[in-house]
Amino acid sequence: MSIKNNDILSQEMYKPLFELIYYIIISSRNLIDEPKSYGPLRMLEIARRLLNILSSGNINSPIKTKEFLKHIEITKNSITEGEDSFVTNLDNLVNDVISFLTDSQREENK
Repeated sequence: MSIKNNDILSQEMYKPLFELIYYIIISSRNLIDEPKSYGPLRMLEIARRLLNILSSGNINSPIKTKEFLKHIEITKNSITEGEDSFVTNLDNLVNDVISFLTDSQREENK
């Protein structure tokens, strides 16, 4: 069975998705030589880009995309305030994700 490009994703989504794939591959190599703190920053950047791709493709998202994007940016920028601030913001973001997943699970079980 062959799948046409437009069967799964809109054409507008292909370029940013492949750019994200390239970013992930190049980052995986760069992380070997980069400071430890770059890993979480790169992962947040991947999440940000993926959320942007999904929202630009008019895909119905169960998450509050704008809120997550804002929190991701706050977390990424907090690295300039020091590692403690960055870790605190990262923990808060993780807690938001856990809350979302917990709420989603409750909704599914209703």
